[in-house]
Amino acid sequence: MVYCSNCGKLLPEPVPLYCPYCGKENTVSTTRDSTISNNNIKYVKNNRKDPVIAAILGLIIPGLGHIYLGNYKMAILLFILAVFLSLMSGFLELVIAIASAWTAYDEAKNINELRREC
Repeated sequence: MVYCSNCGKLLPEPVPLYCPYCGKENTVSTTRDSTISNNNIKYVKNNRKDPVIAAILGLIIPGLGHIYLGNYKMAILLFILAVFLSLMSGFLELVIAIASAWTAYDEAKNINELRREC
């Protein structure tokens, strides 16, 4: 069985170049400790992510916690939204920073749960 390293979902056979669920190029994991390379598919170590670190990074700079988790689209969205809102009002930027921290914390917990099942 092969899992997407980004979203953690089981990939169909034969393994596609891009995950059909999240669209990210496949860097997949077959076991917790595999580090084998096969053509375009890389089998990597199943690294757990600390939800507290993700949340703290999201509070420091909105989106930074998502970069730590590898979710670059959400990171860019949160950062641009925070910059735009901070130009309008500093209070709204604080709301986005808190939302960024919360979603990064929650996503890290979900990643760890998915990887624990592997």
